[in-house]
Amino acid sequence: MAALLDNAEQWGLEDRRLAVGRSLLGAAQLSVIAFSSDRTLFLDVPDSSPVTKCAGVGALALRCLAGTDPDVLTACRFLCIAILLAVAVGFSPRWTCIPHFYVAFSLNTSLTAPDGGENVAQLATMLLIPISLADRRVWQWSRPRAPVTKRARGSSYAAHLVIRLQVAIIYGWAAVSKFGSPGWRHGTAIEAIFNDPSEGLPSALLVALHPLVKSPALMATATWSVIAVELAIAISMFGRRPARTYALGAVIALHLAIMLIMGLFSFGLIMIAMVTIASVDGSIRKGPESSVKPAYQRCEEILSDR
Repeated sequence: MAALLDNAEQWGLEDRRLAVGRSLLGAAQLSVIAFSSDRTLFLDVPDSSPVTKCAGVGALALRCLAGTDPDVLTACRFLCIAILLAVAVGFSPRWTCIPHFYVAFSLNTSLTAPDGGENVAQLATMLLIPISLADRRVWQWSRPRAPVTKRARGSSYAAHLVIRLQVAIIYGWAAVSKFGSPGWRHGTAIEAIFNDPSEGLPSALLVALHPLVKSPALMATATWSVIAVELAIAISMFGRRPARTYALGAVIALHLAIMLIMGLFSFGLIMIAMVTIASVDGSIRKGPESSVKPAYQRCEEILSDR
């Protein structure tokens, strides 16, 4: 508890990974909206009609509010592009964080063929709101002129802790759930993915790598390594910055491989962005030392008085 109090007391925005994570998150969502048609994003599939998608909280999504007028839908698309472009270039996190969350919520609610990244992006943008509201910079790439206000430090740090917890849950569950699949338990899942006709390796590359793909020992090692890496990423979120930095490297390597093999570009960028944000060390605020005593000293004084 003393360590948590100290970290909250010293929370700052100097770590550039926070800016990089925000920009990657915006760029990933921007790639979905800018380079995908409405037919691709909003497929007509069973149980996904506009009526079912716009029920309950989903009725607040931008596509539901826009209706079916093509001109209005086009205007909404350009509005989303403008918001995500502002996020990607790092303009005023304080004023773009809530619009960014609304775009993420609208995408996650309205898409009929999501790849999982939209749900993660909605969680990330929601948890970034307390952090971004404390950021008074016009551009997130500039050095903060003043430390985060005392009132905002606790909520910002708490939001960051929840982001780390969310990353741990995502990768921990991804690893544990694989034990329920015979392919992952027996070490053949990666070989099956490589040979998948729709999401596997290109035929020419599959032929070139045939000796490796047909090696049971190598494929079993690759399959179980994925589970081990995901578990390590989950555990690292409870560690200090160096552990989370190693986890970030593992996430980048893992999702770059998934991008190359399965083509999940936006999903990979979103996950890399979220782990980049989770790896931030917000307790490196520069400037004069705080006049407030370290938390462990305050705890000791309270205990000694009793």
